[in-house]
Amino acid sequence: MTGYYVADLQAAVALNHKDMKGALASLGTAAPYDAVSLTPYLRGLAHLGTGEAVLAVADFQTVVDHRGAAFLAGSNVYPMAQIGLAKAYAAIGDKANSAAAYRRFATMWQNADRGQGLLEEALAKLNQMREEEGRGIETELRERMSHLAKAALGMEGHRSAIQRSYADRLQARLLELLGGHVDKERILQETAVLVDRSDIQEELVRLNTHVKHFLALLDSGGEVGKKLDFLLQEMNREANTLLSKTSGLAGEALKITEMGLLMKAEIEKSREQVQNLE
Repeated sequence: MTGYYVADLQAAVALNHKDMKGALASLGTAAPYDAVSLTPYLRGLAHLGTGEAVLAVADFQTVVDHRGAAFLAGSNVYPMAQIGLAKAYAAIGDKANSAAAYRRFATMWQNADRGQGLLEEALAKLNQMREEEGRGIETELRERMSHLAKAALGMEGHRSAIQRSYADRLQARLLELLGGHVDKERILQETAVLVDRSDIQEELVRLNTHVKHFLALLDSGGEVGKKLDFLLQEMNREANTLLSKTSGLAGEALKITEMGLLMKAEIEKSREQVQNLE
């Protein structure tokens, strides 16, 4: 038993005096007792103090992995290890795992006095991370809406090419089917009607309206995840219609297909981010 008890005691004293290297030196012979002692927790604190956050993650994870060990029964070491994990993950830039560890700690201590320093620290960190994550998601969503608007503008610039391509293909097909015994003026009139029906202007107008509404909701703040997701579904519907109307067209009109696929990719990535806001 003294194989780790004395080492842990010496390390605790060294940590109290901010002697991180001294603590690590004291714990050097106690590693075989990680599963039954405070050694990994103390080592994690020391590694955090020396800036070796990756090693600290492994140390605190060792404590977490042995939650049922007798030495943890009735103690605060396990929840404290979650705090250590949260700080270590934060130090290496892993915000997701850091937030998860803070959440686990807050759940364990949810019935504790709200004046408890560690609980207040964990809750404050969680709120800070949520705010930072929210700002990051909002920035990304605004960028993706900007890409969508640019793609729609690009499509608008190719509308005339689409109409010409569609008209040429339609006229050729009609002449092929009807042969030479046909009123060409009538074919031109019928073609004009069908080309008008295939125009993409309405879809572009609706898409731009959805983008503006989306940005307005971001500006308004609050719980808007479900509304944003609904708008993205509508945008996806418009993108699908744009692609279906321009399917099979050649030449310059092929650029519309590229832009439509780009739109769908931006919309899908935006939906993934919006899920984090709901």
